Amino acid sequence: MPCILNTPGVLAAILLILVVGIGIELLVFKPAERRVLRSRGLLTTGR
Repeated sequence: MPCILNTPGVLAAILLILVVGIGIELLVFKPAERRVLRSRGLLTTGR
């Protein structure tokens, strides 16, 4: 059984995973972290 590498497909999948991961970080985890820090009085003023 020959091993056929689909390098462009693999690189596209890696890039897609990276973009989705960054998107989830910015849309889900960052706001949740800010909410927790604010509720515990650990968030400094400003961004």
